Amino acid sequence: MFVPRRSQLGFTLVEVMVVAAIVGLMAWVIVLQLPERSSEQTPDEVAEEFAQQFRHVREQALLRQWVAGIEFKNDGYRFVLWNEQGWQVINQAPITPKDLSEHYQIVFIPGDFELLQNEDAMDSLTFSSIDEDDEDREEDEERKITPQVIIFESSEFVPFRVQFRPITDPDATVSFDGRSGVELNQVENAIW
Repeated sequence: MFVPRRSQLGFTLVEVMVVAAIVGLMAWVIVLQLPERSSEQTPDEVAEEFAQQFRHVREQALLRQWVAGIEFKNDGYRFVLWNEQGWQVINQAPITPKDLSEHYQIVFIPGDFELLQNEDAMDSLTFSSIDEDDEDREEDEERKITPQVIIFESSEFVPFRVQFRPITDPDATVSFDGRSGVELNQVENAIW
């Protein structure tokens, strides 16, 4: 007489748990062995990110008939957009304000064309209500956005040069030259 033998068709829960524990332990050991990657960007990465954002804003200015700008600060930069309320910060991916770490310095050199040279004369023409106190005016001045570079609807821009300079290694400076007002070029080993 034939007696059917019970065959094993799978793994038991204990066997699966043991294999998962071994794989997890091996992955943990490998992760501990990897060298630490600095979260700090290299000067080339910082400059490339700026160039990509700049190109994107120029394309958007042309496609959407925007007037955009770039406001440089000592520790970063931000792209702004002109509308009826004035300059507004663009805070949508991929164009978000960029704060560089304390390891970088931005050197902005304006071109010969100064769009906002008469801004002080325009301030004398503004009117304020009698009830407005000095603190409100000081807060408005702090929030005032003044871009150093203007990108027009035609995608032409105010000429400028900019350097991304690591504080610890000034020789690793990456420079961009946009003095033509039409094209932004990365400059290799240039001393200004």
